[in-house]
Amino acid sequence: MRRYGNGIFGLALMGVLFWLLLQVNLGSPRVDVADLGRGTIAQDQLVLLEGGTVGPNAYGGESRRFTLRWEGDGCLFVPIAWGNSLLVNGVEWDDLKDGKQRLFQFSDAPSADHVYEVELRSSGKSLSGYGKCVYIGPLSAVSACVSSLIISRYVMTGVCICILLFSTVLYVWKRSEKYLFWLTVYAVWALLRALDGLGIGLLFGRGSAVFQYLDYLSIGSSSFQIIDQLVAAYFNYQVMKYFLSTKIFGRSIMLYILIADVIRAFSMWWSGNEFYPMLLYYAVLYTCYFVCIEKDRDVSGLDQYILSVAWASTVGIQTFFILTTNELAPSGVIGLKIHPQPIFSCIYIVAFFIVACRRFAIKFQEADDLNAHLEATVRKKIKEQTAFIRSMLHNLKTPLFSLVGYTDMASESLETDPALANRCLSKVSAKAQYVSGMLDHLFLLTQMDANQMVFQQVPVRLEELLHAVEESARLKGKEKGVTVTLSAPGDAFCLGDPLYLQQAFQNIADNAVEHVEAGGHLDIRAAGGEKTWTVTFADNGPGIAPEELPKIFDRYYSNHHGKRRSSGLGLTITKEIVEHHGGTITAQSCPEQGAEFTVTLPRYPGRTDASGGTEKM
Repeated sequence: MRRYGNGIFGLALMGVLFWLLLQVNLGSPRVDVADLGRGTIAQDQLVLLEGGTVGPNAYGGESRRFTLRWEGDGCLFVPIAWGNSLLVNGVEWDDLKDGKQRLFQFSDAPSADHVYEVELRSSGKSLSGYGKCVYIGPLSAVSACVSSLIISRYVMTGVCICILLFSTVLYVWKRSEKYLFWLTVYAVWALLRALDGLGIGLLFGRGSAVFQYLDYLSIGSSSFQIIDQLVAAYFNYQVMKYFLSTKIFGRSIMLYILIADVIRAFSMWWSGNEFYPMLLYYAVLYTCYFVCIEKDRDVSGLDQYILSVAWASTVGIQTFFILTTNELAPSGVIGLKIHPQPIFSCIYIVAFFIVACRRFAIKFQEADDLNAHLEATVRKKIKEQTAFIRSMLHNLKTPLFSLVGYTDMASESLETDPALANRCLSKVSAKAQYVSGMLDHLFLLTQMDANQMVFQQVPVRLEELLHAVEESARLKGKEKGVTVTLSAPGDAFCLGDPLYLQQAFQNIADNAVEHVEAGGHLDIRAAGGEKTWTVTFADNGPGIAPEELPKIFDRYYSNHHGKRRSSGLGLTITKEIVEHHGGTITAQSCPEQGAEFTVTLPRYPGRTDASGGTEKM
């Protein structure tokens, strides 16, 4: 549903927006100049004047002319003049001193016969649909209209400034987020476009020659407008590519946009017609944006809908603006009280601003979650280490205390009872070996934590290695009558460090022998798979409780079963060694039915001869 729902949503929103704008303009008050007279319009609104004639003028452009009968106060107002001149009875008027709008008050130059010859004149270009719009009404309505135009322009200016400050500050703090740099540049450009005359009036003053020239370029020069729109598309592309895939058929969308812009410029130069080349350019531009938004499955659904709203709003307003400019859609209130260009120039940057805010919010949330996870992990590790230290101190204290006691007993009975002295010395040796083994485990684990372990990579014959493990386990279980059996094929080879692999297997075997009851047994088997060797240690001991089974490989975990003491490191070290060799270790057990440990190691990728030699494949 998401694959098509986003596109359907965008197209539907664009259609609804265009229809609403059309309805607003169709409902705008209008009157034909031939029917105009005092009292025929409301006193609190501006009315669009229709009628008159349009034709070429002596200045190489086009003029709209009509005769107007009017008594009393009121104004003629052209909200979007775009460099066109308003002449009343042959005199040019621009009471607003704005360069974008024209105003004539009847009280400033009243006609004796109440007849006014009105001309809206262009120089060097045709009058557009908006350029032909002349309104009549009271000065208060003009003031309200001018205020709304100023508000719409400077609201966009304020938005651009906020985005500029936001993106600049964040980019200074986090240089890795490159899209913030382009968002800053894009905001600067949108800010200059939102302010008339590319914002030069703020720097040089609205009366300066620099401002006047650039103001003319931004309004009257088609070449400048083409470059301006291409630069805006490039900045938009630079921001977009950090959020969406910006390639279509393996090519960057800027290639298609540039080609469309070149065709547009050439067509305008060749034919002098602006409408169709401009329509082609915007069709390619917004189609590329639409395809990029639609085809990118990596961006989140909400981000896609945000960008789709921006696309639909921009396309809807832009299309309506183009059609109205070329008189394919009716003029009306939209051009009177809303300045469309700053609005659709800023829609995309606002959308990217929202998406960027969401991205930062998600990253901050991920950072908070990570910090919380790290804090919980640290607390858990501290708790485990505290328990381990407590257990180790207890485990060391007991054999050391025994060492002292047995040593004293051996000293005292050395002459009077040599047999007792020998038994005590045997106990001393066993306790010393226990302490030594525990310290060895600690040292080995410390090396693993510091990544200081160096494992050899040599062919290892599992049969020989397991035979050594079997003999050691048999000796350890001899007093308890534990039987140990081994079954391993002679061609079982893996690649690794024989010393550490033997230690890993010995830990499992010794652990099994220690836990089985007198007369128990341990079965060691090796079997081959397609790419691995599997070594199984199965005993008939008391087994492992289900709630303890997931913990037996955890560091510092030890199950004493009420009588046996352990460092809780043997199986942990075994697991580390096996995993360093690219293998796995698992355990399964049923209480009172024994336990089974399974180690899987990769086969050695070479041939072996009968004597155990190897040959590379």
